[in-house]
This record gives sequence, structure tokens and C-alpha cells, in this order.
Amino acid sequence: MEITGGSVISYQIDVLTSETNKYIAPGIFIVIMLILLIHFRRISYIFLPLVCLSISIVWLFGSMVLLGIKFNAISVALVPLIMGLGVDYSVHLFYNYRAELSKGMKPLDAMKTSIKNVGTAMFLATLTTSISFLSFLNSSIPPMRDFGILCAFGIFYAFIITVTFEAAVVYLLDKKKKRIVSPDGKRLSLGRGMRAFSSFVLKNGKYVAIFLTLITIIFSYSATKVSYSFSMEEFLPKNTPAMKTLGKISDLFPSASRMEEYILIEGDICSVKTMESIYKIIENMKDDKTIARYPDGRLKVESILSVIEDAAKVNGSIIEKFNLDSRFIPRTDRDLKNLLDYLYEREPSIKYVLHRNRGYDATLIRVHLVNEEISSEFTESVYTELTNDVISCGNVKVTVTGPISLIYTITKSLTESQLKSTFVCLFVAGVVLIAVYRKISLGGIAMTPVILSCIWIIGSIYLLNYTLNVMTVMVTSLTIGLGITYAIHAIERYKLVLQNSKNGEKVVEDTFAHIGGAIFISALTTIAGFSILVLSPMPPEQQFGTITALTIFYALVTTLLVVPILLLLYTRRLKKSERK
Repeated sequence: MEITGGSVISYQIDVLTSETNKYIAPGIFIVIMLILLIHFRRISYIFLPLVCLSISIVWLFGSMVLLGIKFNAISVALVPLIMGLGVDYSVHLFYNYRAELSKGMKPLDAMKTSIKNVGTAMFLATLTTSISFLSFLNSSIPPMRDFGILCAFGIFYAFIITVTFEAAVVYLLDKKKKRIVSPDGKRLSLGRGMRAFSSFVLKNGKYVAIFLTLITIIFSYSATKVSYSFSMEEFLPKNTPAMKTLGKISDLFPSASRMEEYILIEGDICSVKTMESIYKIIENMKDDKTIARYPDGRLKVESILSVIEDAAKVNGSIIEKFNLDSRFIPRTDRDLKNLLDYLYEREPSIKYVLHRNRGYDATLIRVHLVNEEISSEFTESVYTELTNDVISCGNVKVTVTGPISLIYTITKSLTESQLKSTFVCLFVAGVVLIAVYRKISLGGIAMTPVILSCIWIIGSIYLLNYTLNVMTVMVTSLTIGLGITYAIHAIERYKLVLQNSKNGEKVVEDTFAHIGGAIFISALTTIAGFSILVLSPMPPEQQFGTITALTIFYALVTTLLVVPILLLLYTRRLKKSERK
């Protein structure tokens, strides 16, 4: 004997989630600590970022309380998101700070220079990332709007704490030391490796461009095939006992539908014309493939007419007493009114499909659906078929509604709002960067890796056999927010290097020799943080972790492959304009 149902499933999921959360958050901390330890090899540089991230998260949860925002399924992604992005700030600050120390600077001067050099890039990254998150305000789903607001707050908190508290503590720890070991000595090969990599990219620019074009074409084609879905079943782990039992019931008893759709009819119910319209609507359903059927082939549809028919089969005198025709519809409005009064007092089941308030003002057609996986094709098919089945019913209002119709309308709304949000986000981020750099070309260079990453990640969703659901639909805005930071840091460093040299290739190589290591390490920590979500019992969270980690990887790859080539072309154009 097995038991299942909504309450049992919810309880088992709560237990499973509580157990999983015990190792997801600590796992993120441990992974980030290991990466920072391997690279920086200083205890303070490991724990300080984690302390700052912890403070940011505390501030964020405090803001949730002050704003009256409740914790929900989407909010689970907040911790890895803030940790993954927040640690980037620490990596860039430490990387630049230790590079300045290696030049012989004192801790105070090195920290001032680092905040000056890296601070602008960090602020621009915070600004553009916040813009991408705030684009969720355009969503039709309240939890997603709340998620966007909280992400923007979290990133801002991480930035403020890094450039104030963390910078101050690092200085206080180092100011009395006579000699500070710098990572830029013999053991540091990452900077040299990035210089060699950027040199390789510049020398093989044509081949890199061809490679990127081919990859983008493949991902673009895959992106056109991505489907949308919005189902609570997607949030449920498949390995809980209650879910396994529910699946077994669907296999053993196909007619035991677990989903219902409704056709609500409001107005003059005591009308023969209304009953005839209901009869025609049900007749139209006979060729619908999404409606469940009884073992004898009859439609599994409940309505006022089915109640009348069942009552007449039990008590044949009803047919003559209330003047019913072969369809079990009374021939006059008066007979219908008397029949409804009779059944309302004697047949409890009629109250499931008929509402009375002084008069009979509403009736319901309950449509049971086949047990199929809820996909974009299924939801669209259900909604389209039922909408087409509905005919004009005179002086009554007819509405198709239910969980599947809701899923379809929400999915459609998500698609439209997310598409709009993506374009708005790209436009606003581009305008902000152009305004800051005062160069359209530099703004375009910063946006190019992001645009490519958006195409690549949507194509990857299809190739991974995922769908765009309530979690993964955020991917384009996240790609803009997460991916643009690396290009911004590269351009800011390029501007500093350009002041001391006009040799195009050398400027670009020096830029990535300095900033490439920080970009690589920050990307690695962020990817590691999001990858921990794969351990979550909730499928959408697993997909969110995988896709976001891929997004960071694509942003890193496109930045390292595209930005050097574009900066070289930009430098050459500057030299030509100076000669003129």
C-alpha cells in the first residue's frame, strides 16, 4: 500500500530540500575557498571575501524582510548568484593590489591605486549588472520581479562592502609588514599565459573569427528550436516515493486524470438556448486528443447536462416530468428552472457544476485531461482546442480557464516579456557604456561578447534538452549582467595601458597580461559556485546552475577571443586618425 498526493509530495520535498540545503551553501563556500587558496595562497585573501559575501547576504535577507518579500523557490538561486558575482570584486581588487605591491608600492598607495584603477570597472559592472536584473520588473510573474530587485540590491551591497570594508581590512593587515610576498614572481605564470594566449588570438584573428562565426551559426539554429514550459511538476524531484507512486497511478489508470480545465459560463443559466450551447460545446470536444476518456470511450467531461443525464438514468420519471428531449435538455425555460430547483435540493453533485445566488447565475464544464508531460506543445494544444470548442452562448459570458490555460498564458507572457526585457537591457546597458566611454566603438566592443553569449546559451538550452521555464527563462538577462563585467574590466585596463604605449599588439597583450588572470580566476570561482546547484533535488535549480555556469564560461571565452581582436582594430584606427 502506497500513499501520494499534493500534501504528501510537498512534505517530502520540504524534507529533501532542507537536507540538501545543508551542504549546498557550505559547498559553495568550500569550492570558492579552494580556488582562492590555490591562486592567492594567503589565509586572509580566502576568508575576507567570504566574510564580505556573508555580510552582503545578511544585508540582502534583511532587505527582503524590510521590503516584505517572501522566500520562494526562485530565491534559492540568490545565494550562489550573489556569492558567484560578489567574489569577482574581491578577485579583481586583490589581483590589482598585489600587482601594484610587486612594483614596490607601499600598501596604502597600492590600495589607493587599485581602487582607482579597478573601482571604475567594478562600478560600471555593478551598474550594468543591476540594469540587467532590474529588467525582470517587466515580468508578469511577481516572484521574478522580486528576484530582480533582490539581485540588484545584492550586487550593490557586494560592491560597496568590497571597496570599503574589505579594502580597509586588507590595508590594516598589510601596513605593518616589512615585506609583502607578491604573486607576480616566478610562481605566477597565469599573467604570462594570458599574454601568450592574447598574442595567439591576435596572430590568428581571421581563423578565430571564422571559428566564432561557425559556432554562432550552429547555436543560432539551435536557439530557434528552444521550447517553453511552465509546470509545477518540473519543480518536483522524480525520486521521491510520492512522485514515483503518482507516476505509477498514471501508468496503471490512464483515465484517472490528474488535471482539469474549466469552461465557466456566467449569466442567464435558466435558458434552453444556454443548455443547447453547452451541448454543442461538448459535442465539439469529441475530436479533441487532449481530453481524457472513460474506458468505454466517453469523454471525461462533467457539466449540468451530465448531472441531468445521470439523474434521469436513475429516475426515469424525470424525463416526462420535466419534459426532456433526447439530449436530456428541457424543452422550455420554465421546465429547466423547475428541473434545476428539483436537482439542487436532491442531487449534491450538481453543486460542483452549478452556482445559485438568488438565481442560477453560473455553471461550469469540468474537462479532465489526458496524463501527458506538460510541454509548450501540450499546453498550447489544450488551450487552442478548448477555445475553438467554445461557441457563442447568447446572453452569457464564456471563459476558458484552468491550470493548463494558466500555464499557456503565463508561458506566452514570459516569452514576450523576456524578449522585451532582453532588448531593453541590451539597449540600456549599451547606452550607459557609450555615455561613460564617450565612444560608440568602445561600447560596442563591450557589448559584443554579451550578444554572442546570449545566442550561445539559448542554443545550448536546446542542445542540453532543456526548456525555458520560470528559472531558465532568466538566462538572457543573466547573461547580460554576468557576461558584460569581463569585457568592462578588459576595456578599463586597456585605457590605462593605452596612455603609455601606442603599439597596438603590445597594448592589447599588456592589457590581458594584467587583467586576464583576474578575469580567469573570477570566472572560475563563479562557475564553481553555480555548479554546486547541480546537487539540488529540484530539477529547475539543477538546470539553472548548469546554464548559469555555462553562461559564465561563454562570457569568458568570448571575452578572451573577441575583445583582443576588436581592441587591436580600435587601436589601429586611433593611430590612423592621429596621423591625419
